[in-house]
Amino acid sequence: MDYPEYIKSADELITEIEKFSGSRLHKKEDLLKLVSISLENNQMKNLSDIVFIAKYIKGLMKALQASVNVKDVPNINEIKNDLSENISKVKLQINSLLNFTGNKTKKYFELEYFRLTQDAFANFNELLSDLEWTKMYFNMRKREES
Repeated sequence: MDYPEYIKSADELITEIEKFSGSRLHKKEDLLKLVSISLENNQMKNLSDIVFIAKYIKGLMKALQASVNVKDVPNINEIKNDLSENISKVKLQINSLLNFTGNKTKKYFELEYFRLTQDAFANFNELLSDLEWTKMYFNMRKREES
């Protein structure tokens, strides 16, 4: 898959996303790794899927958090199931992307993001935030091109 003209390099793209986010990226180096792997291995479709799912997950998390203040949310179990399914899906997509890299990087992401610990979940949530910013940046660029 070809990637848009505005993507010159992984470094430049991350710099642009960082500016766009108002310096709110948490896991910039790891986002850079994912973008670099995507560009180097013609996996922009995979990256596009990852950022789409990440943005969707963050929306589900916001809905779940908002539901805490609302009594008797009728579809709370659907939201929880959807959240769980999409977290699994994005992990699979990221792992699929990591198959294009060495075991050291795979192991790093496993330890940093995918273990069942509070720290790993916090890191994963921050990475999802960065991926959400990436999706919002891509959307803004698409609107500019139209």
